[in-house]
Order: sequence, then C-alpha cells, then structure tokens
Amino acid sequence: MTHSLRKIITITLCILLGTVFAVTAYGMSFSAEAAAESVVYYGDESASLLSSSSTTETINYASKSEDSYTINAYFPNFYNTDNSLTNACANVAGANVIGFYDRYYDELIPGSTAGMAMGSTYVYYPMGVNSSEKQSVINALYVSMGTNTIESGTSQNQFHTGFTSYVTGKGRSVTYTSAVSGGTLNWESATSYIDNDKPVMLYLTGYNFANRTQNSGSDVYSKELYTGSHMAVAYGYNKVSYYNASGALIKTVMYFKIATGQNRGYSLYIVGNNGSLDDAESINIY
Repeated sequence: MTHSLRKIITITLCILLGTVFAVTAYGMSFSAEAAAESVVYYGDESASLLSSSSTTETINYASKSEDSYTINAYFPNFYNTDNSLTNACANVAGANVIGFYDRYYDELIPGSTAGMAMGSTYVYYPMGVNSSEKQSVINALYVSMGTNTIESGTSQNQFHTGFTSYVTGKGRSVTYTSAVSGGTLNWESATSYIDNDKPVMLYLTGYNFANRTQNSGSDVYSKELYTGSHMAVAYGYNKVSYYNASGALIKTVMYFKIATGQNRGYSLYIVGNNGSLDDAESINIY
C-alpha cells in the first residue's frame, strides 16, 4: 500500500469516526434514531404558518363550573432573537423552564435576575431585560441538544440529553415525569404536577394556540390551528364544564395556559383539538 493511499484511508476513517462521535454525543446514534420511524423532531412553527387556519367555537350555557390553577400569574416567555438558529422551539422551551427555576437557583442564567416579587406574586422580567444572557441560554441549548444535527429540529431524546447537560453543568439536577401513557394524556397527573408548581413540557404534533372570551351565557374560543411540530411550556390549566338549563352537561373543555416560546405573549392550548399531544412531561430542577 502506497503512502498516499494510506493517508487517504486514514483521513477517511477520521472523518467517519468524527461523524459518529458527533451524533452519539447527543445520546443516540444517527442510525438508531433515524431508523425509529416514530421519532418526532420538534421545530419552529414558521414552516407550518402557511398551512395554518383559524376557527371560532361558541359555547352557549346556562351554568358552568371550572377547575383551574396557575403556577404564577407571570411566567418566562423567552423567544429566539438569533436569526442564525433555525427550528429552535425546543431550545426556547427549555430556556423558559430554566428561566422559571432561575428564580430559585440564580446560577442557572449567569448575569441575569429572573424577576422581582410584587406583593403576593412574582413578576418575571420579559425577554427584553437581560436579553443577551437569556439568548445565551437558548444558544447553549441549541448546541447541547444537537438541534438540526440528525433531522430538522430536536427530538425528545435530544432535548433530554442537552437540557440535562446544561442543568448539571450549573451544579443542579433534573427529573422528567411523563403524564402520557400509550398516547393518552392523564389529565389528573399532568395537572397535579402544575398544582405542585412544576411546569409541564408539551410535545405537540399538530397543535393550536387559542384564547377564550367570556360573555354572559356564552364562551368564545378563538383558535389558530397548525400542522407542524412544536414544544411549549404549560404553567397553568383549566377544566371548564358547561351545563344547560336542565343541569345536563353540554361540553367539557380542558386547556393548558402556555408560554408559546414566540414573541407573541401567552396563549392557551386546548387538549384534543387539532393534532396530537405526544407527551406532557413535568420537569423538576433541584
């Protein structure tokens, strides 16, 4: 074998090994994850905006009852300001959870204070306050999660690997607890996590952003429907039961209050309305 041929073979092997290492660094080899047809890669909604639609639902009722809870009146709602990052919804969603816990563990976002207490509530500062520090978290998660290194976006496995790496790198620990089994949401489990002030990560394939307008004798739900895959953070919930004049149940609407991860404020995600909820996962940093 000539010297030049050995050199070519050596370089080729180095490239191949480097590729394998880069992929497996995120917890799953390319071949293993690519072969799993059920793996979903969550990206920004921007790719699905053109195929989105809007709808309005009006529910007339004689009476209604509600079961609701919100972790805090305010919640971090960071969004990506770096145009070089694409499909970054998992990174932003992770940063929102980190931003929430930064109230308790200030080292999670160096150089940034989460917010301030105002009476009995806590006000989280918006993205515009300490923006570069918050964007640095999003950028770090983009790298540690290996976003776009396998497919466009971030898988749940990649999210876990990168998020855990970031949190442990700050000297903290993290656990993930699912409220979905066999593709079915356990509403009681998901809401119990929020009752205990633990945010819940929503993994969405096809989804809705909604708002609710309450009138005398009717509620109006305005919904934006999307076909893409997205991740958002639930920090509250509501289960609304509507009854007619005879006291018979007309309809029950269950929704989460969510930080969308976009520069649009908060929204609602209505369960069972457009697409599927792949997982609802409580995240606890301690």
